[in-house]
Amino acid sequence: MVKNNCRNTALAIALLLTLAMVFSSTSVVYAKSITVAQPAALTVKGTSPGEITLEWQAVEGVIGYYLYRSESESDGFELAGVHYDRNSLIYKDNTCEEGKGYYHTTSNVYIRNFKIYESEQSSPIYATATTPVDAIVFAPSA
Repeated sequence: MVKNNCRNTALAIALLLTLAMVFSSTSVVYAKSITVAQPAALTVKGTSPGEITLEWQAVEGVIGYYLYRSESESDGFELAGVHYDRNSLIYKDNTCEEGKGYYHTTSNVYIRNFKIYESEQSSPIYATATTPVDAIVFAPSA
C-alpha cells in the first residue's frame, strides 16, 4: 500500500511538472517573483570510487530538488540530477570520475499557478569521488 501511494505521488508530481511546462511560457521561473525558502544543510554523506552521496534537510512546500555539480567553486554548475522523492533526501551522483573532486549545490523546486519556480542555489560543498579511508582494508605485514 505504501509503495503504491509513493508511486501515485511520483506520477502526480510528474504530471504536474509536465502540465506546468506545457502551459508555461518558460520552463523554470527563478524565485525572484515569489518568496521561497533557501535550500537547507547540503552535506556529503559518503564517497566511493566514481560516486558522491549527498544529503540535505527537507524544506516545507517543495515538490523536489535540483542538484548541480561543477569542478569550480564559483561557476560552471550544471544540472547533475533532479530529485522528486520527498521521503528520501539522499542523492547519489554516480557519474563522477574516480579520484576527481567536485563542488555540489542544490536548489528547491516549487509549482505555483502552473509554473515551476526554483530557489537560489545553496552554498557549494566539496568532495572527491574516492574510496573512503575507513573502507580501505590493510593487510598485516609479514
